[in-house]
Parts: sequence; structure tokens; C-alpha cells
Amino acid sequence: MSLRRLASSLSKIQLARLALAVILVVGTGFAIRDRLDRAQAAGLERVHFEAIEANRRVGILFEAARTVLDSVSEYVEATTTGALSLDARLDRLLDRSVGGPSILAGAIVQDRTGLIIAAGEPRTGVGLRLPDLDFFRQALAARQTGYHVGSPFESAILGTTLVPIAKGIRDAEGQTVGVVSVGLRMSMIQAALAPAIPTADARSRLWRRDGLLLASSADDAVEIGRFYPDLPLFSAKEAGSSGTFVAHSPLTREVRLSAWRDDSIYPFFVSTGANRAKLLEDDYLQSLGLAAFACIALALLLLTVVLVDRERRNTSAALAEKQKALQIKTMFLANMSHEFRTPLNAISGYLQMLKMGVYGGLDARHTKAIDDVFFAAGHLATLTENLLDLSRIEAGRTVLEIEDADVGALIGEASALVAPQASARDVRVEVIGGGEPLPKVRCDPLRARQVLVNLLANAVRHSPPGGVVGVEASTPAGATVRIVVMDRGPGFGPGPLDRFFEPFASRDPFVTHKGGTGLGLSLSRALARAQGGDVTLANRDDGGAIAAFDLPVAP
Repeated sequence: MSLRRLASSLSKIQLARLALAVILVVGTGFAIRDRLDRAQAAGLERVHFEAIEANRRVGILFEAARTVLDSVSEYVEATTTGALSLDARLDRLLDRSVGGPSILAGAIVQDRTGLIIAAGEPRTGVGLRLPDLDFFRQALAARQTGYHVGSPFESAILGTTLVPIAKGIRDAEGQTVGVVSVGLRMSMIQAALAPAIPTADARSRLWRRDGLLLASSADDAVEIGRFYPDLPLFSAKEAGSSGTFVAHSPLTREVRLSAWRDDSIYPFFVSTGANRAKLLEDDYLQSLGLAAFACIALALLLLTVVLVDRERRNTSAALAEKQKALQIKTMFLANMSHEFRTPLNAISGYLQMLKMGVYGGLDARHTKAIDDVFFAAGHLATLTENLLDLSRIEAGRTVLEIEDADVGALIGEASALVAPQASARDVRVEVIGGGEPLPKVRCDPLRARQVLVNLLANAVRHSPPGGVVGVEASTPAGATVRIVVMDRGPGFGPGPLDRFFEPFASRDPFVTHKGGTGLGLSLSRALARAQGGDVTLANRDDGGAIAAFDLPVAP
């Protein structure tokens, strides 16, 4: 069947439901996208913070090295000293540096030819000529005094991996006459880089600005001492000294959330990254649950539309077609309600046995997952019952037992039913007044109590922890008793309030995260009007919402 033919054969109510199904799917898609975007933004903020912190910790190590380099270069530039006294000075500086010898090692002084003329303990390199060291060549060729980082190397003498940092020594004419260098221990750098992100693949790395990888917080797909100037990091880094980006890693073939921090006072910079899927795993699971719920609701709505349309085509009279369609829909929802109850009861039973430890112990994560599934099963059962009630009212098949009822008793019974939900959310239900006797009302006590429970539960859901939900009964007009439910929640906001009586409308764009079905107000108004009353809404001047339930006074 074409879309045009299908649209022409459907009633306005069916078209509205079909449109609602489309809106549900589209809205859910936008909600999921928005949730994931916000989660990704939070993830980027997290890795950015880790990059800044790692840069700060590595900077502390660099300050220890700079203390030694500055002191030695200034000492040599200001004095004429022999190698032995220079050796001793290196030892003293290493001992007095921030962190002491556990951070630094391998301090040496070389002349312009690369000859090592002084060294800290154990002084095994004195007399060697090493002109090809990259940090020596950089420091010797630099036009201005600065600090230069060399390629990491394994020191056979010290038995550890070092990252060398060098500085040129200048004479009175400003010419570089030698180079002093000291090594940062790789183990200390790795400890400083270690991120606090709870995923096994999270990494912080130390880079030279030309793309040389100096260190990594843990072993991974990159190789220390190699150049990687073509990584997305270096393209993104052109934007500034600090930032974030999302890109496919050419090394690990995964989408990573990454950040960098580059302080110009250091001859290096730090990057931090984590696998996006692993970092946002919980958000992906919650979005998947939201999508599954939307698909179930969509299937129910579409199935209802298709069934009603099929029956409409088999009848000749338009009025009979409508009545028969409503009856079939009611029967369908009744059967669906029955069919849903049996497996839902079984699911709830097995979940309770799991929580009781019948099948073995559970950790906190498993228990939370079971609680979420238990909540979803109860939510689906409530949604099914509300849909069935609305369908009966539309079909005019609701049976009411009208009698005289006491307003105080109705309020007390409804408050007692909502008390567990209110206690769980740290909300108190308070009955206001009660001094003057109120006349009895004409209603179906069961249905009137159902309306009150819906209004109270709605107020409790939207009240902040520690809040109070007020209930007050009065007779504003001689023939009507008005029961008012007040809360201190966010209110209904601007705009026409009648929109909240539409099915699946709520104060929140998505009601499921607070436990509602989106049918409570719509069902409450329909039940109230079936008893000769009404339900109206208002915003409180001092913040919060008001729901008023009117019932006719008994003669």
C-alpha cells in the first residue's frame, strides 16, 4: 500500500497516532544523539584535564633538570675550573635537585668537540668524545640559550632508560663553548604521565615538537624514540597550546578522544587519549535501552494503526467502522495486557530470585543492572494498563460505580498508596487544612482514588529531595469540591497547559528517566470528566506546579 493510499484510509486519530510514532522515533534519535554528544564533550573535558595534569607533573621533573643545567652553565661561564671540581659540583647539584638522584641521572659536561670533560657519579664517560648525540648537536647549534631534548636511550652503565635534556654553555662573547646535559629517568616520566582515566587503553604521551615520541605512560602500538609527525595530533595542535579533538587513530584503528597541552616554557608537550567506545560505554548502553523502549512503543502504535485500518476496510457504515475499530483496539490492548503480564511476572520473579542470590552471588554492577531491568518491566506494565484504560474510555466502555464518597477518606487512601514512592525520593506528602468539614462528593471511589494517586505520584516525581507535596481540599463553588495537589518542582513552564493532557506529554521532554509513562495526566482528566468533574493545571507564583481535581458535590 502506498503512503498516500494509507493516509487517505486512516482516520484523524489514527493519523495522529502514526504521527506520534514518527515523532517518538525522531525525538528519541535526537535525544540519543544529544546524550552521546554531551557524553563525548564530557569525555573530551576529562582527557583534557588529564593532559594538563600530566603536563604539570612532567614539568616538575623538568624543573629538577633545569636547576642542574642552569647552575652548571652559570658556574662554568663565571669561573675557570678543572674537571675534578666540576665533577664534584655535578654530584652536589644532583643531590640537592628537586627529587634528588631518583629523578635525574647521567649528568655530563662536553666541550665543543663533544669530549666529555666532567660527569656525575659514576664518572665512567669522562674522556670519551661523543659529538653525534642529537641533544649535543642541537644545543651546540642553537643561536639562543635554551633547553633541548634528545632521543631516549638505554644507559648500560646506569641500567635504566634516560631522556636527555641539554643546554649550551656560552663564553663572554656569547659563543657556545660546551654543552651540559642530564637525563630524566624514564620510570619517573611514566609515573608522571599515568592518567587517572578508568579504561585500560588510556594513554598519556610525551612528545618533542618535531614529532619524536619521548615517553608513554604504558606500552602500546607506538615505539619510543620514533618520529610520528603525520599523526592527527600534530594537525590539531596547530590550533593552539591546548585543546581537544576526535579522530581515527592510524596506529590502533580506533576512534579516540584526545587532548594536548603545550607550555612554551618546556621543550616538549603532553597528549592524552582514550578509546571513545570504552570511555563512553555506559552512555552507549543507556542510549541502547532508550532506543529499545522507543522501538517497542513504536511497534505497539503501528500495530494498533494497522489493525484498526484493516477492520475499517471490512465494514460498510462509517459509524459502525469507527465503533468496531475501537472495540477491536480495546480487545487487542486487553489481550496484549494479558500477554504482557504473564512474561513480565515471570521476568520479575526471576529477577527477585537473582537478587536473593538463588543463582549465586552478585556484585554491585550486576545488582544495578537487575534493578534497571526490574524498573523497566514495571514501567512497561504500567504503560500497558494506562493504554488499556484510555482505550476503554474512548470506546465508552468504562463502567463506573457512582456513589457518595468522603473526600478526606479519598485523600488519606491516595496519600498512603503514594507514601512508599515519596519516601524513596525523600519527599513528604502533607495534607493541609482539614479543620472544616467538607461535603461528600458523587464519584466512583476507585477511579477518583486512581486520579488522586496519579496527581500525587506526578508531584512526587518532580519534587526535589527533601521537598513537600501539599494536598488541600476546599469548596470554591457550592456544587464542586476541589482537591489541589501542589509541589515545589520545576512547574509546567510557559505556554498552554492543556498540552500536558495529550498522551505521552510531560513536564520533561522524556518522562521515562523519572519513572512516568506520559499517560497519567491524560488518563486522569478522562476519568475525572467521566465522573462529572475535571482536572486542571497551573503554575505556582513562587515556583512549582498545581493540579486541581474537581468533583461534583453529592446532593
